[in-house]
Amino acid sequence: MNIGIIGDYNPAYPSQRTTCEALLHAARQAGLRIGIEWISSSSLHGRSASISSHV
Repeated sequence: MNIGIIGDYNPAYPSQRTTCEALLHAARQAGLRIGIEWISSSSLHGRSASISSHV
């Protein structure tokens, strides 16, 4: 399963690190393998049609 998170990832922010850790933990508990991709919000500005390519 792939999970896309719209936002600008910065590993220096604890909340962003723990978001990834929580998703990975939940996936392990459910017996799933996941991929997490942070999608820069600035790369989507004015491109709402292309968002579906990330879904």
